[in-house]
Amino acid sequence: MSKAGNRLLRTTLVRAADNARRTDPQLAQLYYTQMVGRGADHLKACCVVAAYPAERLHTVLVRGMPYVVCDTDGSPADPATAKGDHRRALDRPGRGAIPPAQPQAGQPAGDQGGKGPSPSPRGT
Repeated sequence: MSKAGNRLLRTTLVRAADNARRTDPQLAQLYYTQMVGRGADHLKACCVVAAYPAERLHTVLVRGMPYVVCDTDGSPADPATAKGDHRRALDRPGRGAIPPAQPQAGQPAGDQGGKGPSPSPRGT
């Protein structure tokens, strides 16, 4: 999600995504992938998740169809039971855990890619 557009709308979408990830198994899986698989922090993961409900909202308005919460395999899920099912859906047997993010090529393993204080150019 870029910084273009209405600030209040972006903030509302990110806050809504934070709540939606707790009730929608597909959004929970996306959030989990961002946090564990890609090493993103909470805010970045919520910004990634926020783009999906925005696309879904547009699709629902254009098609005129009701919104249906679906499980991670695409089958419709009951919203009351989906809230607790998203944690179990991510921990299904036979589905290996997502490995932590690997450092990019050319970066040492301990380098955080610009996070933290930079060394002084004078060496002091």
